[in-house]
Amino acid sequence: MSVLTRVSTLLAVLLLAFAVVANCKKKKTDDAAVSGGSGLSEDDSAKAKKLYEGTCQACHGPQGKGDGPAGMALNPKARNFADTASYKQGATAEAIAMTLEKGVDGGKTGMVGGLIPSADDRMLVAKYIVANFQK
Repeated sequence: MSVLTRVSTLLAVLLLAFAVVANCKKKKTDDAAVSGGSGLSEDDSAKAKKLYEGTCQACHGPQGKGDGPAGMALNPKARNFADTASYKQGATAEAIAMTLEKGVDGGKTGMVGGLIPSADDRMLVAKYIVANFQK
């Protein structure tokens, strides 16, 4: 095999590798845009939205502002998810998932825990909240 053939083959392999890597990065960016930047797949994002709407939206509202119909009657008011400084137990997805599990103040002055029984589902909802309402 001549030197020119080897160099051409090496160059072709490098270009192919570059194209594969570039396509993978584009795919990750596209997936993040579809799921609101949450890192959730499109299916998980849809599931998280459905869980949020069925479990959280009545108090926190469709945009997570704490202005849902049930939340208006609460004292203290339901959390506005955009106000991350007011979170009592932290504003990360992990902290929110823990709040969904345990509640706030044992449910005495805030949300009761355990409304979403599955740990995986709690994390989906927590990531959905971070991605869609903490802007």
